[in-house]
Amino acid sequence: MKRINLILSIAVAILIAGCGGTTTSTPPSPPPTTDDIPPTPPANLTAIAVSASAIDLSWSPSTDYGGSGLAGYVVERATSSNGPFQPIAYTSTTYKDTNLSPNTTYYYRVCAYDNSGNYSSYSNIASATTSSIPDTSPPSIKNTQVNPARLDFKGGDVIVSAEVDDPSGVSEVWAKLRKPDGSEENIPMILTSNYYQAKVTAQPNLRTDGKEETYLVWIFAKDKNGNETPSPGIPPEGLTFSVLAPLAPPNPPYSP
Repeated sequence: MKRINLILSIAVAILIAGCGGTTTSTPPSPPPTTDDIPPTPPANLTAIAVSASAIDLSWSPSTDYGGSGLAGYVVERATSSNGPFQPIAYTSTTYKDTNLSPNTTYYYRVCAYDNSGNYSSYSNIASATTSSIPDTSPPSIKNTQVNPARLDFKGGDVIVSAEVDDPSGVSEVWAKLRKPDGSEENIPMILTSNYYQAKVTAQPNLRTDGKEETYLVWIFAKDKNGNETPSPGIPPEGLTFSVLAPLAPPNPPYSP
């Protein structure tokens, strides 16, 4: 009886050893690793103004060593190098900032973040100034006058004046004079107080009918960007003044 029990004990031991040696069950997974390492900060941030309303930003990419992977970048902007900086974009690549004001300096900095929500320190601060809007507006001409508007038959001087204004600055103002004989002359106008003025000398022609001689004056202006008023080829509204023309002396009586 004792012999049989010994044999059974040995068989059970062998069976247990064999199951343990041939098991195919999957061992439990190790606990997940926590990523608490932030990415490296973006480097070499540059800002280049490409228009009056847009600035291009670029930088050297960050690296994430924590294992969760780089997720993207936060772009921040300010109008002073000391801030305050405000987030304006989340991006995975370089960035174009648009809808900006012309002739304005903007400051930028960028940080990176990973898929575990770790944020890097900031990049260097870069700045750029948007360009001005091109000036295509010609000067304004108003309050044009001639004084006096009528001379006696001896002729004389007439003062032509106009108020001329342009935001970019006025570079040249002149009067074009058309005489009764059809000839024309350009006369420079000089800034006096708030008005541009030119002195026009009128010489009447002798007419047999005694009618007035009419002079025509047009005023032109050009700003520092080359814009001209009126547009080239379009005649402006002219001013007029007149000179009384004396009657021609009668023919002397015939003398034999």
